[in-house]
Amino acid sequence: MATITFTAGTTTTLESLTLSGNSGNLVTINSSSNGTRFLLRKSTGVVDVNYLDIKDSDAASAFFSNLTSTNSGNNTGWNFTAPAVVQSNFMQFF
Repeated sequence: MATITFTAGTTTTLESLTLSGNSGNLVTINSSSNGTRFLLRKSTGVVDVNYLDIKDSDAASAFFSNLTSTNSGNNTGWNFTAPAVVQSNFMQFF
Protein backbone atom coordinates (compact mmCIF):
# COMPACT_ATOMS: atom_id res chain seq x y z
CA MET A 1 0.00 0.00 0.00
CA ALA A 2 1.34 3.42 -0.98
CA THR A 3 1.07 6.49 1.24
CA ILE A 4 1.50 10.12 0.19
CA THR A 5 1.91 12.49 3.11
CA PHE A 6 1.51 16.25 2.63
CA THR A 7 2.90 18.76 5.12
CA ALA A 8 0.11 19.96 7.41
CA GLY A 9 -1.06 23.51 6.77
CA THR A 10 0.71 23.85 3.43
CA THR A 11 -0.83 24.37 -0.01
CA THR A 12 0.03 22.22 -3.01
CA THR A 13 -1.20 23.41 -6.42
CA LEU A 14 -1.51 20.76 -9.11
CA GLU A 15 -2.14 21.11 -12.82
CA SER A 16 -3.84 17.72 -12.82
CA LEU A 17 -3.99 14.62 -10.66
CA THR A 18 -4.08 10.99 -11.72
CA LEU A 19 -3.81 8.58 -8.83
CA SER A 20 -5.23 5.12 -8.38
CA GLY A 21 -4.91 2.18 -6.06
CA ASN A 22 -7.10 -0.88 -6.43
CA SER A 23 -9.72 -2.77 -4.48
CA GLY A 24 -8.17 -3.97 -1.23
CA ASN A 25 -5.04 -1.88 -1.80
CA LEU A 26 -5.96 1.80 -1.42
CA VAL A 27 -3.49 4.64 -1.87
CA THR A 28 -3.48 6.71 1.32
CA ILE A 29 -3.14 10.49 1.15
CA ASN A 30 -2.96 12.28 4.46
CA SER A 31 -1.47 15.12 6.47
CA SER A 32 1.81 15.06 8.37
CA SER A 33 -0.10 16.11 11.50
CA ASN A 34 -3.20 14.19 12.53
CA GLY A 35 -6.20 16.54 12.62
CA THR A 36 -4.53 19.38 10.66
CA ARG A 37 -5.46 19.63 7.01
CA PHE A 38 -3.16 20.09 4.04
CA LEU A 39 -4.57 22.09 1.11
CA LEU A 40 -4.79 20.88 -2.49
CA ARG A 41 -5.52 23.30 -5.30
CA LYS A 42 -5.98 22.56 -9.00
CA SER A 43 -4.92 25.20 -11.51
CA THR A 44 -5.94 23.35 -14.70
CA GLY A 45 -6.25 19.83 -16.02
CA VAL A 46 -8.14 16.78 -14.91
CA VAL A 47 -8.60 14.95 -11.63
CA ASP A 48 -8.77 11.19 -12.12
CA VAL A 49 -8.58 9.34 -8.81
CA ASN A 50 -9.76 5.93 -7.68
CA TYR A 51 -9.30 3.72 -4.65
CA LEU A 52 -7.90 6.33 -2.28
CA ASP A 53 -8.02 6.59 1.51
CA ILE A 54 -8.12 10.34 2.23
CA LYS A 55 -7.66 12.05 5.61
CA ASP A 56 -7.12 15.67 6.74
CA SER A 57 -7.43 17.20 3.26
CA ASP A 58 -8.89 20.51 2.06
CA ALA A 59 -9.40 20.21 -1.68
CA ALA A 60 -11.08 23.61 -2.15
CA SER A 61 -14.04 22.06 -3.97
CA ALA A 62 -11.77 21.41 -6.93
CA PHE A 63 -11.34 17.67 -6.52
CA PHE A 64 -13.81 14.85 -6.68
CA SER A 65 -13.52 11.30 -5.57
CA ASN A 66 -15.88 8.46 -6.25
CA LEU A 67 -17.45 5.48 -4.57
CA THR A 68 -14.18 3.54 -4.65
CA SER A 69 -12.49 5.92 -2.20
CA THR A 70 -12.67 6.11 1.59
CA ASN A 71 -13.29 9.23 3.65
CA SER A 72 -11.15 8.76 6.76
CA GLY A 73 -12.28 12.11 8.16
CA ASN A 74 -11.58 15.83 8.35
CA ASN A 75 -11.86 16.35 4.58
CA THR A 76 -13.46 19.15 2.60
CA GLY A 77 -13.85 19.58 -1.17
CA TRP A 78 -14.08 15.86 -1.92
CA ASN A 79 -17.22 14.07 -3.04
CA PHE A 80 -17.51 10.60 -1.53
CA THR A 81 -21.12 9.99 -2.56
CA ALA A 82 -22.77 8.90 -5.76
CA PRO A 83 -24.42 11.65 -7.79
CA ALA A 84 -28.13 12.06 -7.25
CA VAL A 85 -30.43 10.29 -9.66
CA VAL A 86 -33.08 12.59 -11.05
CA GLN A 87 -36.34 10.93 -11.88
CA SER A 88 -38.96 12.57 -13.98
CA ASN A 89 -42.50 11.68 -14.91
CA PHE A 90 -42.29 13.53 -18.19
CA MET A 91 -45.32 11.81 -19.66
CA GLN A 92 -47.49 9.06 -18.40
CA PHE A 93 -49.67 7.50 -21.05
CA PHE A 94 -51.31 4.51 -19.42
